[in-house]
Amino acid sequence: MHGIERISYEKTIAMLEYARPVIIFVIDATLGISHRDMTLFDEINRLALPIIFVLNKTDLLDAKQIKGVQATTQKMMDFAKYIPMLPMSAKTGE
Repeated sequence: MHGIERISYEKTIAMLEYARPVIIFVIDATLGISHRDMTLFDEINRLALPIIFVLNKTDLLDAKQIKGVQATTQKMMDFAKYIPMLPMSAKTGE
């Protein structure tokens, strides 16, 4: 990470350590979880913050695709199987 992205990351981590909020971690289900998402997710998990994992934009996927994204993401989050993963659509409200 470089520049503004690095500054943003460091400020986010500092805020998380100070405020200790409940985290709703939202990713785009059509893209899946990225390496940067995993880095931030790992950091949040390390801080032992309460977290809910949300797959957004599921209105653009069929049920089989959603299950595939959930399975792939769950494999990548092997260290955090206890975290709830919820499909949702901000557009439709489902």
